Amino acid sequence: MRRREIDADYCAAAPDLKIAWSKLDLGAWLAPVARHLKAAPGARVLDVGAGSGTVSSMLKARGHRVTAVEPVTALWDVAGIAPVADHLPRLSRVGGTYDRVICVGIIHHLPPDAQKMALARMAALTAPGGKLILGARHGPGPRPLWPIRDHQLWHPTLKRLSTQWKLSVQLANRTEHVRWSWLVFSKRELR
Repeated sequence: MRRREIDADYCAAAPDLKIAWSKLDLGAWLAPVARHLKAAPGARVLDVGAGSGTVSSMLKARGHRVTAVEPVTALWDVAGIAPVADHLPRLSRVGGTYDRVICVGIIHHLPPDAQKMALARMAALTAPGGKLILGARHGPGPRPLWPIRDHQLWHPTLKRLSTQWKLSVQLANRTEHVRWSWLVFSKRELR
């Protein structure tokens, strides 16, 4: 299944996914990275693969300036934030730098070479001193998943701050033994 097919599948599943995602306990789901999500009010935040916008909405409510990237506009469901229709690994429609770059539930849809390109692009979009936060699904799923080897996800401009593993918070996924890895990087200061 290629990118267009994955996008079409997400588009077809959008009504059900929006309901499922609206029921997520964001606090429990994001617990492994909660302290890294904190930033000063007004911080620039990039939410890559924003889905229905649950994380974008939460971050906007905290006073952050959120740019959401979501290629499947049928998923989007947040007033006040207009998503940018773009894809990893290139993110060619997004520029500037951000205090937080968040990418949850996307990188595992990319083959290994594209994962490296995506990480490099997100590193370039992370401001010096900023943080890049990745959440990757491991286990069976309705769409193709490429293996994520956390130890291979690195970039010379990034310093890894944390890696945590957690079972899915969704009951159906837990019964399938779906786990998530949460990786947090800081962008090295320029000298």
